[in-house]
Amino acid sequence: MSGIKRVGLDTNIFICCFEENPEFGPKSRKILEKIETGKLQAVCSSLVWAELIAQADIGSNSARVSDLKAQFVSIPNLGIVAADFEICELAGKLKSKYNIKLPDSLHLASAIHSKCDCFVSFDKNLKKVKEIRVVSFLR
Repeated sequence: MSGIKRVGLDTNIFICCFEENPEFGPKSRKILEKIETGKLQAVCSSLVWAELIAQADIGSNSARVSDLKAQFVSIPNLGIVAADFEICELAGKLKSKYNIKLPDSLHLASAIHSKCDCFVSFDKNLKKVKEIRVVSFLR
């Protein structure tokens, strides 16, 4: 990812890292380490938080929610972007234009709105989006 300074992150990057996914965890960890050390700046949609809770199936476990939240919000050089009216409008346009899932379009719109150089995801379907460079580690 040469020449890239600011990235948007998909939820799957966090999930694979936090859950230590054997296939994608190491790549996710490497990206997050670059962010933590300041080699990259990053943003993600606030929707990532909801998806993390749902994926971990911890909605009723307040201690686990607190632990995960502490891990997530303590990542230095990571901005969390709330989906305002402008981002939602762009997300709707992206969803319609590319026939992608609404959560994906919100993540992409957040990255575009935040002027990211690229969007990092393990979802190769998002590579069809032309408004931002999508980096997927899947072929």
